[in-house]
Amino acid sequence: MRTLVFSNYTYTLETLIQAGRRGLRVVSVPIRTNPKVRPSRLISSIPRYIGRSLATLLRIFVLYQPLRFFLALALPFFLIGIALLTRFAYYYITTVGQTGYIQSLIFAAISVFIAMGLALLGLLGDIIATNRVLMEEVLLQLNRFNPQTGESRTTRVPSHRRHSLDG
Repeated sequence: MRTLVFSNYTYTLETLIQAGRRGLRVVSVPIRTNPKVRPSRLISSIPRYIGRSLATLLRIFVLYQPLRFFLALALPFFLIGIALLTRFAYYYITTVGQTGYIQSLIFAAISVFIAMGLALLGLLGDIIATNRVLMEEVLLQLNRFNPQTGESRTTRVPSHRRHSLDG
């Protein structure tokens, strides 16, 4: 009841990450597999599977920690902008009457503006992620409550029917 999967490719990675972030127990259940009767339609090759899994992991990281992701992207632009601004200031102060260093100032401004835009995207994403967490909690409470009887649904579901990740 606590996991909501957004990935279109595989639910396994996202479910495990959500369980870990929420402090839920993950139970391993040994199963037997059927003999291979045909090639997989989901996984055509191992490199393709690894590539799609990495893309899924990146998407999950951006979904759950957008501020950290976008600040990491913004930092190099900010540092480049500060370095170019320092270069411009140095040459502006030491070389009186000479021009030609205005390019550093222009590129510094562009780089700092890109960094600010990425940081703002991170803040916006963090606000949206916080809103998503609150909505997931409300959805969990709604799913647990039965308005007809006033009872909690989890008290009426037999234990063998509950999902193993239910907290």
